[in-house]
Amino acid sequence: MSDADGRFAFRGLDPDPTYVLCAFAPARASVWRQARTGEDVRLVLDARSSVEGTVVEAETGAPVAGAVVRSDGGDAPRESRLNAWLRARLPEPVQTTGADGAFGFSGLRGRVTIAVQSAQHRLVHRIVHVANTTEPLRIELHRGRDLVFEIVDGETGAPLSDATIAFPALGDGAEPILRADAAGRVVWVARTADAESKNAQYQWLRAQAPGYADLSVSLDWAADANETARIEMLRGATLSGTILAPDGAPRANAVVDLRPVFAPTIDSDVPQWQKVDSVAQWRSMRSGAQGEYRFDELPVGDWTLAATHGHERVPAPVALRTSEPGESVRYNVQLVDGAAIEGRVTRDGKPVAADLVALGPGNDRRNGRADAGGAFRLEGLAPGDWRVAFAHGGSIDVKALERTDPRTLAAGETIEWDCELAPSGMAAIAGFATFSNGEPVRGVGVSATGPAGVVRLRASTMTGDDGGFRFEVPNDAEALWTVHCSVRVASASAHDVRPSDEGVLLTLPTLQRIGVRVVEGDGGAELELEQLEWRRVGETDWKRVATVLDEDGGRRAELPIGHLDLRASVAGREFFPGELAVDVLEGADQVLTFALERGIVLTLHAASSEGVPGVPFDWLPYLRVADVESMYWRGNPALEYGPLRPGEYELVGSHAAYTFEPSRLELSSALRQRIDVTWHIVDPVAFQALADKQEKMRERVRAGQISAYY
Repeated sequence: MSDADGRFAFRGLDPDPTYVLCAFAPARASVWRQARTGEDVRLVLDARSSVEGTVVEAETGAPVAGAVVRSDGGDAPRESRLNAWLRARLPEPVQTTGADGAFGFSGLRGRVTIAVQSAQHRLVHRIVHVANTTEPLRIELHRGRDLVFEIVDGETGAPLSDATIAFPALGDGAEPILRADAAGRVVWVARTADAESKNAQYQWLRAQAPGYADLSVSLDWAADANETARIEMLRGATLSGTILAPDGAPRANAVVDLRPVFAPTIDSDVPQWQKVDSVAQWRSMRSGAQGEYRFDELPVGDWTLAATHGHERVPAPVALRTSEPGESVRYNVQLVDGAAIEGRVTRDGKPVAADLVALGPGNDRRNGRADAGGAFRLEGLAPGDWRVAFAHGGSIDVKALERTDPRTLAAGETIEWDCELAPSGMAAIAGFATFSNGEPVRGVGVSATGPAGVVRLRASTMTGDDGGFRFEVPNDAEALWTVHCSVRVASASAHDVRPSDEGVLLTLPTLQRIGVRVVEGDGGAELELEQLEWRRVGETDWKRVATVLDEDGGRRAELPIGHLDLRASVAGREFFPGELAVDVLEGADQVLTFALERGIVLTLHAASSEGVPGVPFDWLPYLRVADVESMYWRGNPALEYGPLRPGEYELVGSHAAYTFEPSRLELSSALRQRIDVTWHIVDPVAFQALADKQEKMRERVRAGQISAYY
């Protein structure tokens, strides 16, 4: 505990390690920093540490009871860096609203993400900056849509009343599982973000029924809310058999793996199903006491079966097919004794302790190591062509692979394979890394990349207190190396370095820490910085730079000294990025303020000429508002653009088969504007060709051949 003057001290600490100090007090934000033994540390606790608010229903304004409210703790230390004693004293990150819909968190600092969930409403995320939050939050929840699913037998059309659907998990980790009623219907309240959100557009669902093949599919939330998704399930096939040892006896406890060659298909007219999750169909089991194995409820499709037991294995993966729903396929698997390689690794006739890897057929690989006497042995190898690659060089920093020519192994065969490595020897590359002001670059990684061969040679090390570095590389006089060192946004490289060059100099630009503030307009409210970028005068490409939260709640960044262009932006579409041309001065205490201009946020709502919301195709068109921005609709009925300025814009995105109207948009000075656009069919033949193309693409997605077609 600190005393009346706020002083504290820890005694009896180790002299070398770096410690993480964390201070907290009631109604104040916790603060932490790293410190070394003997350092005099100043910790400033911010009194602005609370976020309070109320959760209400957007449609009625009534408080929402039972909503789960979560805080990510803001810029607080992560659990992995804290012990149990300290974690018990941090603010509870999860609360449940009472009858008044209220919630409140304390002990926060910096940028905080608040997530609110309710069983009948859509998930909402709100990002706030604790230092800028003076009024209670009002978080409005929109009621989720009722999505209706009809689960039937794909052959007879009979409803499956014992089917279940597992829906996307809530933030508490619980995966809702709903059972179908007597008519095979499941009604679920979709709690995803708005359909305009690209990140939340697709979610996975899993349908299961006893005796039927599982379906794991993704649903497009941009679907018509009134549409009933018809899920047609097919009876599962069975694949069984016996695993046999090399002598023909049943082999118990063998590992049996079954994987699909292609993702199984589903036959559904509902366009919102995008693809089957083939990974969910991977199966694995161990054979029984009599060597028996059995996989039930399999979809129709092609499969590969593999089995192993110790050093025994199948000669090659077995190709099998389930052709009909409910079909029973039986296949006995004969294991063979795995092949083995043993030998001795030498260089110049002397044994070498080398890491090695055997590279076999079908991307099969086995790792091993030669002992101090150079001896090695690799077992359980499949029949076929194998080669051995060695990681050698006498230095742990060097991973230089050298491969042998291939040799063919037969089942159960053990071959002697002595390997003589090339007489390369080792040489040193050494030098110093400094900043442009002469200060050494301490404790930073330096890497060297050599010439491309079978595998590109690489080496790495760390600089010392004097900025010096040294590592060993193969002594090939013709090899040219590139040595590189980077510290955050500063970097330097030396090219065409030869082995034995011990005078490499890497000079990195000197970095200076500056403060960064972002405000609305001239002297307006402070905004939360989302991204800071920089470039030197005359360059065209912007480079991102990380910022850190300082003790006063502001942001700081380290930038190279010199004349730079800087660009700051905030999240969302409301504000234009702000740019400054500055001279970053060494040793100066600079704080830069970016004044961001608020722009217009335009929402385009699309509908057909008959008034049906949405666009004609998932994958076309994209609309571009003049040269400002291009966006794909991805089936959404609305797109949001911004920031924009008042004036006339051209709407680009029509096609020879259809067109959008109006083609020109006139924006007033209002900050939020909505414009309805209508698409018309111009060429019915070309339009139908596009519709046919889209359906073929959807079939490929449903078959698992592609994951998306945008």
